[in-house]
Amino acid sequence: MARGVSASPLREQITDLACGDGSVRQRALLALEQAPRGMLGLPDESLGAPATDVNAYVIDRLLEVLGEVRQRDPAIAARIDALVTSWNYCSVTANEHAWDLRIDGPTVQRTQQPYPSTTAGRGFTAWGLIPRRAGGRPTIPDLGEPKDTCDVALLPTTPSGSLAAPHLAIGPDPTCEPPRGLASQQELSETRVQTVIRPVTPLASQRLPARPGAAIGTITAGSGVPQLEKAGVSASVFFRQALAGKLDSGIQLSWSPWTSTFVRLGATWPLARDLSLDASAKPTWSLGIGYDDWHPGTWSFQINQWGPSVPADGWKIASTATAELAYKVKLGDSLGARLGLKLAASSKLTWSPTIGAAVSVKLPHAWFASVGAATSLTTADRPTWTYVLGRSTWRARSLSIILANFGPNRIPEANFVAHSAITASWGWAW
Repeated sequence: MARGVSASPLREQITDLACGDGSVRQRALLALEQAPRGMLGLPDESLGAPATDVNAYVIDRLLEVLGEVRQRDPAIAARIDALVTSWNYCSVTANEHAWDLRIDGPTVQRTQQPYPSTTAGRGFTAWGLIPRRAGGRPTIPDLGEPKDTCDVALLPTTPSGSLAAPHLAIGPDPTCEPPRGLASQQELSETRVQTVIRPVTPLASQRLPARPGAAIGTITAGSGVPQLEKAGVSASVFFRQALAGKLDSGIQLSWSPWTSTFVRLGATWPLARDLSLDASAKPTWSLGIGYDDWHPGTWSFQINQWGPSVPADGWKIASTATAELAYKVKLGDSLGARLGLKLAASSKLTWSPTIGAAVSVKLPHAWFASVGAATSLTTADRPTWTYVLGRSTWRARSLSIILANFGPNRIPEANFVAHSAITASWGWAW
């Protein structure tokens, strides 16, 4: 890109990084390191004041060039890593989209980026920011073979926001982590699980969404265990103490052969009944299969047999399984970051249709709460309801504590002691 009156200091540094020799790149890198961040957590195009406007396309090209320079010049790779991880991408990549940003008084406003080129987005993608591979933290970039020539001609000379819809005020993105260094491979594995947890509505299947936002979680009636699914293969072990006295433990395995699909198998071993050891108890089983895209605004279909069942049950295993068709409702960026809403219809395969809804709310410090209600379409019984309170980071290799009541509870009966249980679980993913 030729320099001229339209080239801002930031764009000039991008050109110097891409096209300059070693000393020129060093000066450009130093200018970026010394640039103030301000409220937006990113450099201003003037590089001389805290940013009040951010052009997402320019930031994307900056990241792409920094990734390419990192590959061509390993001697400054550590400085580039430190620079990239000192910026905050939570607003510019909120909800895994690129946004132009503007400060308006005490608030930050944004406009979705209308990329002017099919090559745009390579910087955000290379550093693992869109789609997110580490909860908003940069990862080691992958841009393929380094380019032999510099190419920054695609930088627009006008803010992209001027071509888009009016700005919308936004709040913080609770699904995004602030910068704290490049994510490790282990953290990438854990975060991949966190961002694809499946939401399900508690109807006849008695499942509850428990994590609001774009990654609403799932808790099964069979265990009260957060499901770390759609991550290749995942597993969880749990101990569950019912307030009425029953104690059991178990394991759940899940496999995702294709995107948004799952096959699940669980086994539960009763340990005690009425607070006394039960040496004669035998393990029971549960299983499920289905398709479930976790994004709001999508549909899911699944069939689950929550048990308890044993191999000798034969046809009963299939005939008492439950099929469910559900829709995750879009609530908007601000509301959807804290709340989740799901509508569903379900029925046992022998036909007993039920409809219902579930609402979940994300609380501070990884706490969450969910409540769901359902009503039968073929009987005159009062509607039922379920509720859950717990704490979980929804990551592999982490402890979750869940208090769940999956009923059956006829509204307004709570049956807190009779049907509630506390579950502690630990999960892995590969």
